[in-house]
Amino acid sequence: MKKNKPNNCIKASGTYPGMSPAKRKRLSPEKSCDLRRLSPEKSCDLRRLSYLLIVIYALSLIPVLVIGKYDYPSADDFSMGLGTRLVYEATGSLLAVAGKILSETVRYYRTWIGYFTSCLFTTVSPATFGEAWYALTPAVILLALHVGVAVFFYALMEKALGMNRYVRRCMTVLALFLMVQRMPEGSLRVEAFYWYSGAGNYTLTFSAGLLYLAFYVLSVCGVRSKNRSLFLVLACIMGFLAGGGNYLSALSFAVVSVLFAVYLVKRKTRQGENSRMGMPGISGLSERSGGGCRIGRLLPAAFYLCGFAVSCLSPGNRIRGGEAEGYGALKSILLSLYYTLSYPLNQWMNWAVLLILALAGMIFWMGFAEIEFSGANAKADSAAASEKAGETVRGAAAPEKAGNGAQAVQLGFTAPFPAAVLAYGIVSCVVTPALYAQGNMDAGRIQSTFWLHAVLVLLLLEWYLVGGLYRRFSKQQNSSAVSCLQNASAASCLWNGAGGFVRAILLFFIVFSLLAVKGNPDFYTGTSAVSELLDGSAAQYGRENEERLRILKNPKEQDAVLPRYTVQPNLLYFEDVSEDPDDWINQKMSEYYGKNSIRGISG
Repeated sequence: MKKNKPNNCIKASGTYPGMSPAKRKRLSPEKSCDLRRLSPEKSCDLRRLSYLLIVIYALSLIPVLVIGKYDYPSADDFSMGLGTRLVYEATGSLLAVAGKILSETVRYYRTWIGYFTSCLFTTVSPATFGEAWYALTPAVILLALHVGVAVFFYALMEKALGMNRYVRRCMTVLALFLMVQRMPEGSLRVEAFYWYSGAGNYTLTFSAGLLYLAFYVLSVCGVRSKNRSLFLVLACIMGFLAGGGNYLSALSFAVVSVLFAVYLVKRKTRQGENSRMGMPGISGLSERSGGGCRIGRLLPAAFYLCGFAVSCLSPGNRIRGGEAEGYGALKSILLSLYYTLSYPLNQWMNWAVLLILALAGMIFWMGFAEIEFSGANAKADSAAASEKAGETVRGAAAPEKAGNGAQAVQLGFTAPFPAAVLAYGIVSCVVTPALYAQGNMDAGRIQSTFWLHAVLVLLLLEWYLVGGLYRRFSKQQNSSAVSCLQNASAASCLWNGAGGFVRAILLFFIVFSLLAVKGNPDFYTGTSAVSELLDGSAAQYGRENEERLRILKNPKEQDAVLPRYTVQPNLLYFEDVSEDPDDWINQKMSEYYGKNSIRGISG
C-alpha cells in the first residue's frame, strides 16, 4: 500500500507521524538533528539584507546632501532669524544668541504663535552665522529625522514588540526611504528638507515627537529597571518640548499619547498576563515592565499634554486667530478624513510605494517566522533537557530567552478592522489644525508632514496585519506537528517561502526604478538632485545668490536692486523677491541686511 508522503515541514525535522518509537528515539532532537540546521539564516539572511538596504539608501543620500552646497535662505528665514542674526553680528557671542532665541520665542508666544518649540528651532538658522553655513540645512534636518526614526523603531519594534534587530534595521531604512526619497514631488521636498524655516517648524518637530514616543516606550519596557528612570526623565522633557511643536505633529502625537496612557492604565501588570485591548502586539510590554508605579508611567503623557496646552492657550494664538479664515471644527474633521483618502492613499500612492510596502510585508513575515522558530527552539531545548532528567514535559512554555517577541506572535492580532480605522484616524488628524486655522493644506510643508505621518502609520499597520495573517497561516502549518522540533521546522519553511518573494520584489523595484528615472529624473529626491547637479541649474542658482550677496553686503548700495532668479531648481528654490519694495519678503530682507529698500528686477 502506497504511503502518504509526509509534509515537507514535518519531514525536515527527521521525524513524522507513523514512525516507530525506536526510530523516533534515534532521530530525537538531541541525538540526530541540530536545530541550527533549520535556522532561517541558511536560506535568506536578514542581516545581509539589512546591510544591503543600508548601503543602497546611504548612496542615495549623497546627492541629496551634496546639492545643499547651493542652498540659500529665503522668505521667512529673513523674518524669523532676524533678531539672532543682528545679535550675532553685533556681539559674535553664542551665549548672546541663546538669550535672543529665548526672548524671541517669548515675544512670538505673546504676539503671534503659540508653538514655542517651533520658535526655538526657527529663530536661529545656520544662516545666522553666515550664509555659507546655510548649506548645512539639509544635513541638520535629515540628521534629526534619521535619529528620530531610528530611535523610534529601536524602542517600538525591537524592545517593545520583540522583532529582531535586523527586521528593525530594515524597517528603519524602508521608512526613511519612503519619507525622503519618495517624498512627493513639488514644493514638499524643498520645504521639508532645504528651506530651514519650513523644515525647522515641521520636520524637526516631527522628529522630536518620535524621540518623545521612543523614550516613553523605553521608560516602561525593554530596558533594565535602573535605566527606566533615565528614559522617564527624557520622555518628560521631550514630551513637553514636542507638545509645544507645530500643531500638525503635536495633535497627532497628543492622540497617540492619550491612547498609550489609557493602555498603560488598563493593562494588568501581573507578570506574563495578556492584555485584551485590541493592541496585542504591545502586550509584550507586560513581559518586561513588571509592576511599578502607574502614576510614574503617565508622567510623560502628562508633560506632553501640558506642553500642548501651553502652546494652544498662548495669547499669540488669540491675536493670530482673529486674522485667520479657517473652517469650523466639524468641517475640518470631515475634510481631514477625505484628504487622507485623497492624498496619501490616492495621489501619492504609486508602484514604488506599493513595492516597498510589499517588501516590508515580507520582512515582517520573516521576522515573525524567526520569532516562532526561536520559541520552538527554546521549547525543544527545554523538553530535551527535561527528558534527559527523566521528566516528562508536555506543552512546556518557552523560557525567558525565547523573548518578548515569541509572546507577540502568539497573542492577539484579532482586530484588523479597528486597527485600520484607528490608523486612518491618526493620520487624518494631522491636517485638521491646518484646515481649522487657515481653511486649506496647500503649503508644501503641511503636505510633507502629512506624508511623514502616513508612512510611519502605514508601516505599523502593516506589521499588525501581517502578524494576523502569519498567525493564521502558522496555525495551519503546525496543526499536524507533534513536537517542538516540528514547529521549528514549520517556521523555517514559512521563512524560506518569503525569501524568494524578497528577491523578486527587489529585482522588480530596481528595474522599474531605472525605467521611471529615465522618463522622470525627479521621481526620487536623490535622482532629482543628481539631475539638477548635472544640468547646472543648481550651480547657476548658487552663482546668482552669490551675486546678490555681493550687492547686499555693499554698504554703498542702500536701495538694492536684485536680479530675479533665472533658474528655479526644484530642491532649492522656494520664494523670490518681488518688484514691489513694499512686499513683505522685500521688507524683511531689507531689515536683515540693513538696507533702506530692496526690489527685484527681471533679467
